[in-house]
Amino acid sequence: MNLLVNGQVVRTATGQNSSTMSNVNWDVHTLVGQKAQIQVIDHASGSWGHIMVDQIVFSSVPNAVGGEPDNQTTVNLVVNGQVVRTATGQNSERLAWTSWNVSDLVGQSAQIQVVDNGTGSWGHILLDQVTFEDIPAA
Repeated sequence: MNLLVNGQVVRTATGQNSSTMSNVNWDVHTLVGQKAQIQVIDHASGSWGHIMVDQIVFSSVPNAVGGEPDNQTTVNLVVNGQVVRTATGQNSERLAWTSWNVSDLVGQSAQIQVVDNGTGSWGHILLDQVTFEDIPAA
Protein backbone atom coordinates (compact mmCIF):
# COMPACT_ATOMS: atom_id res chain seq x y z
CA MET A 1 0.00 0.00 0.00
CA ASN A 2 1.39 3.37 -0.97
CA LEU A 3 0.62 6.96 -0.09
CA LEU A 4 1.09 9.15 -3.16
CA VAL A 5 1.48 12.92 -3.15
CA ASN A 6 1.84 14.64 -6.51
CA GLY A 7 2.19 11.20 -8.12
CA GLN A 8 5.18 10.29 -5.95
CA VAL A 9 5.26 7.53 -3.33
CA VAL A 10 5.91 9.24 0.03
CA ARG A 11 4.98 6.35 2.37
CA THR A 12 4.64 2.62 1.84
CA ALA A 13 3.53 -0.42 3.84
CA THR A 14 3.93 -4.08 3.01
CA GLY A 15 2.34 -7.03 4.77
CA GLN A 16 4.11 -10.04 6.21
CA ASN A 17 2.51 -12.78 4.10
CA SER A 18 0.13 -13.57 6.93
CA SER A 19 -3.60 -13.34 7.45
CA THR A 20 -2.93 -11.61 10.78
CA MET A 21 -3.25 -7.89 10.30
CA SER A 22 -1.01 -5.40 12.08
CA ASN A 23 -1.21 -1.65 12.61
CA VAL A 24 0.83 0.64 10.40
CA ASN A 25 1.19 4.31 11.27
CA TRP A 26 2.52 7.05 9.03
CA ASP A 27 3.52 10.47 10.36
CA VAL A 28 2.18 12.76 7.62
CA HIS A 29 2.17 16.09 9.45
CA THR A 30 4.63 17.49 6.87
CA LEU A 31 2.10 16.72 4.13
CA VAL A 32 -0.84 18.66 5.60
CA GLY A 33 -2.63 20.70 2.93
CA GLN A 34 -1.49 18.54 0.02
CA LYS A 35 -3.74 16.21 -1.95
CA ALA A 36 -2.88 12.57 -1.39
CA GLN A 37 -3.97 9.25 -2.78
CA ILE A 38 -3.88 5.79 -1.22
CA GLN A 39 -2.79 3.13 -3.68
CA VAL A 40 -3.30 -0.59 -2.99
CA ILE A 41 -1.28 -2.86 -5.27
CA ASP A 42 -1.16 -6.65 -5.59
CA HIS A 43 1.47 -7.96 -8.02
CA ALA A 44 1.64 -11.42 -6.43
CA SER A 45 1.15 -14.33 -8.80
CA GLY A 46 2.07 -17.24 -6.54
CA SER A 47 0.09 -19.21 -3.98
CA TRP A 48 -0.06 -16.24 -1.60
CA GLY A 49 -1.42 -13.13 -3.17
CA HIS A 50 -4.16 -11.17 -1.60
CA ILE A 51 -4.30 -7.88 0.23
CA MET A 52 -6.25 -7.10 3.36
CA VAL A 53 -6.85 -3.47 4.31
CA ASP A 54 -9.21 -3.02 7.21
CA GLN A 55 -9.27 0.43 8.71
CA ILE A 56 -7.74 3.69 7.61
CA VAL A 57 -7.87 6.37 10.31
CA PHE A 58 -6.83 9.99 9.98
CA SER A 59 -5.77 11.32 13.37
CA SER A 60 -3.27 13.65 14.97
CA VAL A 61 -2.70 10.96 17.61
CA PRO A 62 -0.32 8.10 16.73
CA ASN A 63 -1.92 4.68 17.13
CA ALA A 64 -5.37 6.30 17.34
CA VAL A 65 -6.99 2.90 16.92
CA GLY A 66 -5.44 1.65 20.13
CA GLY A 67 -1.75 1.07 19.56
CA GLU A 68 -1.07 -2.63 19.72
CA PRO A 69 -3.81 -4.78 18.25
CA ASP A 70 -6.59 -5.60 20.67
CA ASN A 71 -6.94 -9.39 20.60
CA GLN A 72 -9.15 -9.82 23.63
CA THR A 73 -12.12 -12.17 23.72
CA THR A 74 -14.09 -11.15 26.76
CA VAL A 75 -17.39 -10.02 28.20
CA ASN A 76 -17.32 -6.68 30.00
CA LEU A 77 -19.73 -4.79 32.23
CA VAL A 78 -19.47 -1.11 31.30
CA VAL A 79 -20.72 1.74 33.51
CA ASN A 80 -20.23 5.39 32.50
CA GLY A 81 -17.92 4.31 29.67
CA GLN A 82 -15.60 2.39 32.02
CA VAL A 83 -15.17 -1.38 32.22
CA VAL A 84 -16.02 -2.26 35.83
CA ARG A 85 -16.16 -6.07 35.54
CA THR A 86 -14.76 -8.49 33.00
CA ALA A 87 -14.92 -12.22 32.32
CA THR A 88 -12.78 -14.27 29.97
CA GLY A 89 -13.38 -17.92 29.20
CA GLN A 90 -11.22 -21.01 29.44
CA ASN A 91 -10.42 -21.44 25.72
CA SER A 92 -12.85 -24.32 25.50
CA GLU A 93 -16.29 -25.08 24.15
CA ARG A 94 -17.49 -25.69 27.71
CA LEU A 95 -19.44 -22.85 29.27
CA ALA A 96 -18.55 -21.86 32.83
CA TRP A 97 -20.67 -19.71 35.12
CA THR A 98 -19.29 -16.30 35.99
CA SER A 99 -20.88 -14.14 38.68
CA TRP A 100 -20.27 -10.49 39.43
CA ASN A 101 -21.26 -8.79 42.66
CA VAL A 102 -22.74 -5.54 41.39
CA SER A 103 -24.24 -4.26 44.64
CA ASP A 104 -21.94 -1.22 44.44
CA LEU A 105 -23.51 -0.33 41.08
CA VAL A 106 -27.20 -0.34 42.10
CA GLY A 107 -29.05 2.54 40.46
CA GLN A 108 -26.51 3.06 37.70
CA SER A 109 -27.06 2.32 34.02
CA ALA A 110 -24.81 -0.42 32.63
CA GLN A 111 -24.08 -2.24 29.38
CA ILE A 112 -22.90 -5.76 28.67
CA GLN A 113 -20.12 -5.54 26.08
CA VAL A 114 -19.09 -8.67 24.17
CA VAL A 115 -15.65 -8.26 22.59
CA ASP A 116 -14.31 -10.83 20.15
CA ASN A 117 -11.10 -9.57 18.59
CA GLY A 118 -9.31 -12.92 18.52
CA THR A 119 -7.37 -13.51 15.32
CA GLY A 120 -5.68 -16.82 16.07
CA SER A 121 -6.95 -20.36 15.82
CA TRP A 122 -9.01 -19.76 18.97
CA GLY A 123 -11.03 -16.62 19.20
CA HIS A 124 -14.74 -16.81 19.70
CA ILE A 125 -17.05 -16.22 22.61
CA LEU A 126 -19.82 -18.46 23.85
CA LEU A 127 -22.37 -16.40 25.79
CA ASP A 128 -25.47 -18.30 26.75
CA GLN A 129 -27.44 -16.56 29.46
CA VAL A 130 -27.30 -13.25 31.31
CA THR A 131 -29.46 -13.07 34.42
CA PHE A 132 -29.87 -10.58 37.22
CA GLU A 133 -30.31 -12.19 40.62
CA ASP A 134 -29.73 -11.39 44.29
CA ILE A 135 -27.67 -14.55 44.78
CA PRO A 136 -24.60 -15.76 42.80
CA ALA A 137 -24.98 -18.46 40.15
CA ALA A 138 -24.18 -21.96 41.35
